[in-house]
Amino acid sequence: MGDKDNIAKDVTTVAQLQEQLQLSAREGGISVVDAYSTKWGFCRAIAPTFRRLFLEADEATKLRFITADVTQILADYDKAEAAGGAHAKAGKKELAETTPEFWVPLLRKHEGKAKPAFFFFKEGKLVKSIEGCATPQIINLLKDMTTVKTPADEFIQNPTLLEFWGENFNASDSEVPLDRFQQALNSVCKLTVPLNDAELTLLKETLHIKPAQILVVHAESLQKWVGDGTLMQAFTSTFPLYEERAIQARKFRELEQQEQGARAGLALEGVVELEAEVRVGQEQGLNWEAVGVLRDEVWAQQEVEFQTMTTTTTTTTEAADAADPAATEPAQKE
Repeated sequence: MGDKDNIAKDVTTVAQLQEQLQLSAREGGISVVDAYSTKWGFCRAIAPTFRRLFLEADEATKLRFITADVTQILADYDKAEAAGGAHAKAGKKELAETTPEFWVPLLRKHEGKAKPAFFFFKEGKLVKSIEGCATPQIINLLKDMTTVKTPADEFIQNPTLLEFWGENFNASDSEVPLDRFQQALNSVCKLTVPLNDAELTLLKETLHIKPAQILVVHAESLQKWVGDGTLMQAFTSTFPLYEERAIQARKFRELEQQEQGARAGLALEGVVELEAEVRVGQEQGLNWEAVGVLRDEVWAQQEVEFQTMTTTTTTTTEAADAADPAATEPAQKE
């Protein structure tokens, strides 16, 4: 691996990879992990690009490249697991994505594959992953990641909101993709059903995201929305009908599960009855055509019972639709 001129750090064990990611996280740096299988080797075509990007990057970005042998790392992990050994913990919540608990499942998805996978971390958090040596895409992403940006604390004065930003996104950035923000919002506000189209449109309007713009949430817009309160308070105020819709959706899911269980039970009951009827038919010397008639009668009866049972589910679905905020006027914003 000398052809990388020491630009990339080679790792083959769990401890080595975790150490490199945590070193980068503690210094607020950027790490690119080239994850490859032993059989196929690392992506040699990308090595010159790594070197050029490393030399061009501002020293303040603390850019580092790591080549990780997925086969050997997973073997090391499995060996330790089999021996009952415990892997080192991050110790701090902001370092959670640098631990094996987070990235081992990611590596397993690429175990044995011919194409390498590239994982991009910033300040200890996974920003993006790219499969294969997609050099143009990798260059564009790294140029964006290494561009010095205004940190979030320049726009966010609410301590609780700033803590939320630091736990879920990079503190050195003031913008985050909308989909990542939604994931964090779901977690903090404990949203049990996805936002519908009307609610998502309202969220974009509230955060001043225009249709023609790239879908990103800016720290300044978030501060204006939340103010001195909490994210939960802001969400509840903006989406007052969400909870009722979520309750109806949960009830509907429960009925669906009951329906599926009942259907399975009816099917099993029908099989038992059919087998009994067939045995009776055989004992009475009926021909197979007569047995078929008995079979059809049993299944017809089961279908009638099932259709009767689903009437309740349909009624509940209509009630849930009636409670959908999409049919109401959006709440006024201040």
